[in-house]
Amino acid sequence: DEILNNKEQQFVLLLKERLAKKPIGFGSYGNKKLEWFVIGVDPFQSTVKLFLTEPKHQTVFKDNGYTDTDDDEMCPELACSWTGSDVRKYLNTQGYNNAFSDAEKKFVLKTRRHINKNDFVIPNDISEDYVFLLDLDEIHMLPVEIQRCDTDVGCDFYWLAEQKSRGWDDTGELPQIYVVECDIGKLSNKAANNRGLVRPGITISLDYFTKNI
Repeated sequence: DEILNNKEQQFVLLLKERLAKKPIGFGSYGNKKLEWFVIGVDPFQSTVKLFLTEPKHQTVFKDNGYTDTDDDEMCPELACSWTGSDVRKYLNTQGYNNAFSDAEKKFVLKTRRHINKNDFVIPNDISEDYVFLLDLDEIHMLPVEIQRCDTDVGCDFYWLAEQKSRGWDDTGELPQIYVVECDIGKLSNKAANNRGLVRPGITISLDYFTKNI
């Protein structure tokens, strides 16, 4: 039989762990190791996409300062982009710096995100992020048992990156963001200024596994 090189062996291992839904430790929250599910392996880019097994932080998606359009000056629409969200800023500054050591950051790669692409108010919601929330397509591809999660921080849903509906300034209605109910993995939606759980994803280089596992 052909002898596999180290990277090929690691891909085989990661694929087995993904199928077995075995978490991988990377980063930390406080004094506890963060655990992630492997939800994607790209052999051509030598990257691995991870999804946090359990939310550790709670925050609003966006508190205020929504984007509005002027098609009708008496009733402007309110939209809430991932790019302009408070949760994105938190994840890629304080959250990123607290979760990963300098050594670990060398393996975390920026991921290009295109969210809300079917929304005519904010279709160009494009960003590159070290830490991100999953969108609808990504969450739908996961088994329900991975969509579900345990939590002990006093909230029962976690944010996705995508806007479900716009709000209206004349009624005080705010944009609705897709969320997942933790206990059953059911899709729902909440106003963007609610406090919800943060269950992010990251993309890391395969080199981390060849050097550390």
